[in-house]
Amino acid sequence: MLSQGRRPDFGWWLTRLGIDRPWPGNEVRRAGFCAEETGQAWRTLCLASAGQALTVFGDAGWKTLLPEAADIRPPVDYYTTLPGVYRQAGCSLNLTSPLLPAGLTQRHFDVWAAGGLLLSDDTPGLSIFPPRFVHETTFTRPEGLRPLCERFLADPALSLRAAWREHIREAHTYGARVRRVLALSGLDRGGVSAQKGLVGRGEKG
Repeated sequence: MLSQGRRPDFGWWLTRLGIDRPWPGNEVRRAGFCAEETGQAWRTLCLASAGQALTVFGDAGWKTLLPEAADIRPPVDYYTTLPGVYRQAGCSLNLTSPLLPAGLTQRHFDVWAAGGLLLSDDTPGLSIFPPRFVHETTFTRPEGLRPLCERFLADPALSLRAAWREHIREAHTYGARVRRVLALSGLDRGGVSAQKGLVGRGEKG
């Protein structure tokens, strides 16, 4: 399934294990464990197929999972070091956890915001972004990652990076999320005073 671009996610494992009622009880943990193991297998398969000079920031366990040529480094600080890593990398990679098959990670936003370039497996959560951007930077099967890497290492795609970064700044900041919530709740129509009050209280701490 993994080699074909199909991933057994949490819901798939619930069905496979015959778990009809996740709650109450502990049976749901079996599905969670299997989804996590699937995620590790998916990450390992994709990283091994990248075929490039590979640098992985993570724990030492990756040394037993990846080719010897992989450069395994310790985790870096999210707030200080990581943005620079994103900017300097030829490509950054995101592999979505089967525990949240339709979800996104912070990497889907942070890499572009930092001026980097993100390659991601194709996940339904990406539907919140412009399709033309997603099409250029995603893959579905492990063997699809290598040509994508080679393409962007040969051409850094600066215009694509800039377009992604601008889109993240316009549509996916905390401010944009708050405006979206206010719009959906109707507070942006006839509720201006409530909106200003909310912002004002936040600014005053």
